[in-house]
Amino acid sequence: MDNKAKALVWKASELIRGARDSRDTIYIVTALIATRVAAERAGLFIDKNFCDVEELAAYLSKSLPDLAEALLDATDALRRDKISGLNEMLGYAQIILQTGIDHTELGWLLHDFHMEASGKAGSTLLQRGLAELAVEWTSQGGECGTAFCPYSGSFSFAYAYAAKGIQSVYTTDVLVESAWAKMMSVFCEQRIEVRQASPIHDHLDALKIKERYAQGASFPFWGMKLDSSDLPASSEIVAPHQPASSEALLTQALTYGVEGRSAVVVPPGFLSRTVTGDRSFKEELVRTGKLAAIVQFAGFTLNIASVPPVMLLVDKDGLHTPLMVDASADRFYTKDRYKNHFFGKEALLQAIETEEQSIAKHITIAEAEANEWNLDVPRYVLSDEAQQLQDKLELLPTCALSDVVEFLRCQAIKAEDEGKVYLEANQTDIDGIGFFKRPKKQISISDTKVMTRVKRQRMIPGDVLVTVKGNVGRVGLVPDSAEENWIAGQSFIILRLKPDGPIQDSTYLYRYLNSPMAQQALVSKAVGTGIKTIKMNDLEELPVVIPTLAQVDKASEKQQQMVSLQEQIAQLQQQIDALRHDDWLKL
Repeated sequence: MDNKAKALVWKASELIRGARDSRDTIYIVTALIATRVAAERAGLFIDKNFCDVEELAAYLSKSLPDLAEALLDATDALRRDKISGLNEMLGYAQIILQTGIDHTELGWLLHDFHMEASGKAGSTLLQRGLAELAVEWTSQGGECGTAFCPYSGSFSFAYAYAAKGIQSVYTTDVLVESAWAKMMSVFCEQRIEVRQASPIHDHLDALKIKERYAQGASFPFWGMKLDSSDLPASSEIVAPHQPASSEALLTQALTYGVEGRSAVVVPPGFLSRTVTGDRSFKEELVRTGKLAAIVQFAGFTLNIASVPPVMLLVDKDGLHTPLMVDASADRFYTKDRYKNHFFGKEALLQAIETEEQSIAKHITIAEAEANEWNLDVPRYVLSDEAQQLQDKLELLPTCALSDVVEFLRCQAIKAEDEGKVYLEANQTDIDGIGFFKRPKKQISISDTKVMTRVKRQRMIPGDVLVTVKGNVGRVGLVPDSAEENWIAGQSFIILRLKPDGPIQDSTYLYRYLNSPMAQQALVSKAVGTGIKTIKMNDLEELPVVIPTLAQVDKASEKQQQMVSLQEQIAQLQQQIDALRHDDWLKL
C-alpha cells in the first residue's frame, strides 16, 4: 500500500508546473496533500477549480486559517510567478488518500521525498531511523511531556516525536521551512508547534529562561562563527561555556531548556576540539555524569555532508560514565550507491542498553581527562582486530616515540619567483618500498628568514617522515641518496633519531611505524571532520616496541630484500619494454 502511495506521490509531483526544482515541487505537493487531509478532517469539501494558490488559500482561510497562511508563506517564499497544476494535484491527493495509507506514514513519505530532493544544498533533514532512535531513547522512562527541537535542522526530530504521540516545539529562522513544517504537522494531528525564530545570533535570546521541556532532540548549526559580542545577554545563562563553536553553544541551549533526556547531532570534530568553550562544556558533561553516551554513525548517512555524524545522548537526571558507541558497522545499514541507510534502530538501542562490548565501552573521568577531554569514539572503541593488536602491544617492552626521536614540524613554504631551488617532498614521492624518490615539486627561495625555516625542514638520510595531515599515518624513509636541497612538505613531521635513544636504527623505526600495530594506533588518534590530523601530543605518546639486536638485524635484512626485489622488478620492466619495441625498429 505504501509503495502504491509512493508511486502516486511521484506521479503527482509531475503535475506541478512552474516550480524551479524538485525541492520546490515537493513543497507544493506537501501543501496540497496536507490541504486535502485537513479539509477532510474539518468537513470542508474541495470540489471546485482554483486559478492559483492565492484563490485556494482564500477558500481555506475561514475554516483553516493556519493552513491557508502556511500555504501562502510557502509559495511566497519560493518567489514563483505562477504555479499551475493545482487542481490536478488536488485530485491526485484524493487518490493518494484513498490508498488507505496512514496519515503519519504519508508524512514520513513526504519527509523522505523532501530529503532526497534537497540534497547537499537544501534543507537539513535526518533519516527516519536516526530521528526515531533519538526520540526512542530520550522518551524512555520519563514523562511524555513536550519535546524541544530547536533550530532549522531539527524538524525530523520534531516529526518523530509527533508521530510517537508526543507534542513537540520546533523553531526555525527560514520562512519556507516554517511553512512546510506547519503543513507537515497536519499529518500527525497538529502535534508540532512551529515557532519562527530570528537569525542565528538571536536563537539563544529567543529561548524563554523559565521555559522547560521534558525531553528534546536537535541538529544545531555546524561550524558557524559566533562572535561573543554579538550574542545576547541571556546567552551567558543558557550557554555559559563561551567562546565556543556554534554546535557547542546551541547544544548548551538545548540541554539548558530540557529537564530530562536530550539528543544532539554534532560533527565528529566537536569531540576532539580543544577550543575553550567546547572543551570546558565536554568536561562539565562528563564530570557531572550528564553525558550518557556518544554514538558515532557511519559516513554518508546525512543528506548535507559525507562526514560521519555523532549523536550525544544527555541525561540530566542520571549519573553516568559515558558509553562510547561505534555504530558504523555494516549491520546497521543498507547500501544505496554512495549512501548508507540506517535501519538498525532496535539493534543499536539494545546494544546501548546491554553495553555490547564489540561496539561500546565506558570511559572514566580519569581517561577523558588524560586525553584532554578528547571524546573521539575511535580513540576508545577498537575493532576486534585492533583490540588484538593492542593486547599484543601491551605484552611487549615499549617506550614513547618521544624517547626515540626528535620531532621537526614542517610548515608551508611560499615559493618565490627566483632564488635557490629546493625540492619539496609530498606523499606521492614515497615509492613502493617506503623510500622517498627525488621530489618532483620545485620551489625557489631567496628570503633569508624563509631560508632559515626551509633549512629546518631539510631531509637528512635516515630521517623517518610521517604524515600528520590528510592521509594520516603514511610513513617514508629518507634514503642515503637524498640531496641537500630536499625538504619535507607541510603534511609531514620529521622524526630524527636521538643520539642516546633506545633505538638507533631508522630502518627498524620505519618498518615498525608501517606495521599494522603502529598503523592502527596512528589512525585511531586521527581527529577532524574533513581533513584528518594527528595532534603532536598523541604522536609523542605513541608506543614503540623496543627491539632486540636480532630484531633490528632482521628488519634491515627484510628491507634489503625488498630493495633487491624492487631492482629485479625494474630490470624485468626494462626487458618487457625492450621486447615490446624491438621488432618495430627492424622494419
